[in-house]
Amino acid sequence: MNDSRRNFIKKSMIGLAGLSVSSLKNLSFESFDQVQQERKVIQRTLGRTGLKASIVGMGVANNSDLLPLAYDSGINFIFTSGEYRNGIPEREIGRFLRNKPRESFIIADGVGGDKYINPITLKFTRNFKKEMITEFLDRGLQRLGLDYIDIYCLGNLASRDTALHEPFLEVLKELKDKGKIRFIGGSTHRNEHIVLKAAADSNIYDAIITSYNFRLANRNRIKDAIAYASAKGLGIIAMKTQAGVYWDSKRKNKINMKAALKWVLQDNNVHTCIPSFSNMNEFEEDLSVMKDLTLTPAELRDLKINDSKMEDGLFCQQCGDCLAQCNNCFNIPAVMRSYMYAYGYGNIVKAKETLQSIDFTADPCTDCEYCAVNCSMGFDIKKKVFDIININEIPD
Repeated sequence: MNDSRRNFIKKSMIGLAGLSVSSLKNLSFESFDQVQQERKVIQRTLGRTGLKASIVGMGVANNSDLLPLAYDSGINFIFTSGEYRNGIPEREIGRFLRNKPRESFIIADGVGGDKYINPITLKFTRNFKKEMITEFLDRGLQRLGLDYIDIYCLGNLASRDTALHEPFLEVLKELKDKGKIRFIGGSTHRNEHIVLKAAADSNIYDAIITSYNFRLANRNRIKDAIAYASAKGLGIIAMKTQAGVYWDSKRKNKINMKAALKWVLQDNNVHTCIPSFSNMNEFEEDLSVMKDLTLTPAELRDLKINDSKMEDGLFCQQCGDCLAQCNNCFNIPAVMRSYMYAYGYGNIVKAKETLQSIDFTADPCTDCEYCAVNCSMGFDIKKKVFDIININEIPD
């Protein structure tokens, strides 16, 4: 094992081990009650679901130690998945919410489809059976200790075909009729505008989780699609709001996180969002935007929205232009998401799970003398693949 690979693994494991300690160390219990009284919680209605969600929600993958603080601070929207750490977050959420009033929280959960979607045709393969959705949901309900899930999402939708895949919609409607889920949802971080409009026109979906941030090249198309879907009654949940966290791949120039989150929430058609926070500082930073959603002139300058010379950073647009160029036809967009999770958000667990979802265990670039992919973001694909594949050596 070379030194760079050894150092990557060492730093990653230290970061994971210190998560709970750093979270507690930064907490001032002496002033906690006073802070709670001063907090301002803004809620918006999630479309036709009628559910009132705090505009800042919580995605739970490997940060469940912050659940008590989030709940006590008025955050009532929680997103997780049984695919995260083999369902461990679901169990942790279930233990925490036990004996809590059921109306005091909203649970969104789901099953991802990355490894069951052909990255070129953007259609489901025959390996994904509708029975798998029922089995996955039942395991989730058992781990959460709940009778029903508020919003159950079919994940990684990337085309009109995947959003409107009839066998899956039928089973979700059956689960809704049985009362195991209250509302049908989906998630998308590629071709978002297409998926949003397809879901809105289906009259089946009740909510959509979509990538949405100030760095997306197609953010205006997504904004218009969000407005369209919201007008049709869909609940809109934003993810990837922090746009990769850093402007540069060397992680020396951090994006203004509060400004990034405000940019998303200034769109009143976005009903809640699930930013990634993994320690007390990030939690306080995200929660503080509810005091005032106004973007100051300084914050707007920080976002450099009209700057055409932005550094490539860590945020992949998920445009998919790379797929047809790759000699090995592997799922580059998923690899780029994994890279962002690891190097941007510092979420090693989510990064590894993303690679595992596409069975990415060996370096596909080994046999290529040079990379044929011309990334629209200017990323060095071969180098990023080499850097992120090291994560497979970190023990589960």
